[in-house]
Amino acid sequence: MSLCLFTTSYSQGKDTTTVCSTFKRTTEDLTARFKSYFYDESGHMNCSKLPNFSAKECAVVAQDGSDILEMLTDITGVDVPITDTYKYKFVSSDGQTTISITGKLNPGKTFEYATMEVNIPSCPEIQTIHIVTGEYFDKIEEDIPIRLIK
Repeated sequence: MSLCLFTTSYSQGKDTTTVCSTFKRTTEDLTARFKSYFYDESGHMNCSKLPNFSAKECAVVAQDGSDILEMLTDITGVDVPITDTYKYKFVSSDGQTTISITGKLNPGKTFEYATMEVNIPSCPEIQTIHIVTGEYFDKIEEDIPIRLIK
């Protein structure tokens, strides 16, 4: 696992901001905050599993694109700016946990706001989270329960 050498470094591309940050939160704190969004009170994963997803892949619905950045700030403790497109990678202070996210404020025709890749030791059942609109589920022929970001 590569660890960011700077507390926060920014590099801006044409439409994407990338932030690589070693954040002050430990894996324990980060995990508790992550679970408050993606697990229920009983400790069960609270994401939608779709038929075409891998075993460690799920989806949740966001009301709008800024909700995702607010959630990310809450989980990581790092203020992330609201931009049209973004790409962020965070590493816990102990180096055991990483969260990477690539997304956009407007989901467009794909109905997908963002894709988040996580490596959290006590959450091995989740590796990829697709953060989507409710319309994303319209193309699925099965009756899948829709989970909202809290």
